[in-house]
Amino acid sequence: MAKMGWHKSLKDLQAEGHRVIVTYNYLPITLYANDENLWTPVPRYWPNAQKLTTFEDYVRFYINKIQNDSGVTVLMAELTPNPLDVIFNRGYGLRHMSSIVNESLFKWFSMPEWGKHFNIVAVDFLQSTNIIDAAIHWNTKKIIPSNK
Repeated sequence: MAKMGWHKSLKDLQAEGHRVIVTYNYLPITLYANDENLWTPVPRYWPNAQKLTTFEDYVRFYINKIQNDSGVTVLMAELTPNPLDVIFNRGYGLRHMSSIVNESLFKWFSMPEWGKHFNIVAVDFLQSTNIIDAAIHWNTKKIIPSNK
């Protein structure tokens, strides 16, 4: 049986026949690195918001602007503390801030408006989300199109 866990290197995964995609989000490096193992940058949308309403407004605004030929788009689905939030613990820590967004993620990603536009959703503290259920839902819809 193959070893599992974080101790595996990318080379180990490739040697076992697994597909690994490594992307670097700085186009000049990607273009000039001449490295066949480095994929082109993936557009990512990072609301850089401290409040849930600001986060949601950002995503709704940018959903209409997403023009991505590669078909891969990343949403950074976390609230971002500013320096004063960290110093004075105004957000009560990253776990608390992530729970604010995580409670709404499944509801948002159940809607076609959100679910069809992002293929990768980065979250803090995966255990407090239902994002995997949303991913299964949308991947099933993409594989088995509805006749309706």
